[in-house]
Amino acid sequence: PAIRAKAAEALTRAGRRAASLGASEEAGRSLLAAAELVDDRARQAELYAEAGDAAFSGGRWGDARERLEHAVTLFNEAGLSHTAARVAGQLGWAIWMGGDLAAGLERIEEALQVLADEEPDEDLAALIEIHARLLFFVGDIENAGERVERALEIAEALVLPDVLVDALNTKHLVVSGRRRREEALALIERAVAIGRTREPTRAY
Repeated sequence: PAIRAKAAEALTRAGRRAASLGASEEAGRSLLAAAELVDDRARQAELYAEAGDAAFSGGRWGDARERLEHAVTLFNEAGLSHTAARVAGQLGWAIWMGGDLAAGLERIEEALQVLADEEPDEDLAALIEIHARLLFFVGDIENAGERVERALEIAEALVLPDVLVDALNTKHLVVSGRRRREEALALIERAVAIGRTREPTRAY
């Protein structure tokens, strides 16, 4: 067991290092190998989720979907429904990027239902922002606008710069869709300004 634990830690470090260097395939292989050496369900789920993020970064939507689906299952089995819902949001985005727009949107809406009665946090704000973005891309500008305002409200109240950048970007899309060009430009300029002060924290 001690040797397995050390090997898992070494593979995890290697996977994360590869991910930080943009080597998404190598990152995924290392993280999945680490997951095979871990007995704890929650830890396995974390590694599968990270491997899914790596596949997402590399544009391998099928691999991302498979790994994130497994991570969601493991998190639920471990009784971590909140975390499962967060990863389900990432899964929905991966499904969407893979071309199944309706299924991706449905998965995100299911994840939102799980978190609906919980205290607002970064996970909820990020999910709402993704929901708003996908609603915009299916042409539902009205509901996208309502959703993104809620994401902005939470992001500002809880000081969540990463979500704020994404939400400002999405609101710029909504406002642009309503032909308010100058306002849209101001929103995207502010998103860029905040984004330049941040390091990337996720793949989606």
